[in-house]
Amino acid sequence: MFLRIILLTFVASESAATEKVVLQLKWKHQFQFAGFYAAQMQGFYSDEGLDVDIKPFAGEGSVVDAVISGSAQFGIADSSIVLARMTGKPVVVVATIFQHSPLGLLILKSSEILSPLELKGKRVMYLKNADDAVITAMLSELNIKDSDFVHVPHTFNDMALLGDDAVDAMAVYFTDQPYFYQQQGVDVHQINPANYGIDFYGDMLFTQEDYLTKNPDTVAAFRRASLKGWQYALKNPEAVVDWILENLPTEKTREHLLFEAQQTAKMIRPDLIELGHFSLSRVQRI
Repeated sequence: MFLRIILLTFVASESAATEKVVLQLKWKHQFQFAGFYAAQMQGFYSDEGLDVDIKPFAGEGSVVDAVISGSAQFGIADSSIVLARMTGKPVVVVATIFQHSPLGLLILKSSEILSPLELKGKRVMYLKNADDAVITAMLSELNIKDSDFVHVPHTFNDMALLGDDAVDAMAVYFTDQPYFYQQQGVDVHQINPANYGIDFYGDMLFTQEDYLTKNPDTVAAFRRASLKGWQYALKNPEAVVDWILENLPTEKTREHLLFEAQQTAKMIRPDLIELGHFSLSRVQRI
């Protein structure tokens, strides 16, 4: 099956009128989406004639469905967006933000589980069939079947490895949840799918195909401003963190957001790869 991905290289003219668009995030406000906040705080969107409403995930539905339905013009998804396209959903990738997926499994070091092969018979918590591309691919690569372990629906309790009803492994963003255990002085082990040959893209900016066809200049302008925002955020993480704390509802502390900023830069690697870049051959591998 062939996945057609359009890399936008339009040169859009400036728009005289302000156009309102919605960006649907895949999670709550945090540094994971810092470039989009920076584009807003620095006026990059308004410079392109865009009035952008950045919406956090409300906990219901999917980002893909929000974009396809038109309730949002842009969305953020991981490499599961490839499967959405393959199953006939008219989504088009506009830019790749994370060159490496930060999603993986977290395990207590005391469990002595070192590899996915040792998860057989264990309780594994992850969000099935939604943003689980790297975990599903890793298990498949190692020939670990669904019947080999107990799948536990994700509760989004960051401390789910501890307590009476603790799971043996849980899906986390390595840019985020390890901070909680570090603060508690609890040693953890990370099972990174990249170590097992599954090096997928992380957060990808996408839109709906019909919207792109009808509004190529708007899509190009949004892409351009967003990437400019990410350039700013990666160079000025403290300024963006302070803006998040002052302007957005977030449960994270300044120290936690700065931890996330440091780890996020490792996933984007702007020193090695042009921001927004993705390759067709890598997508075909996904």
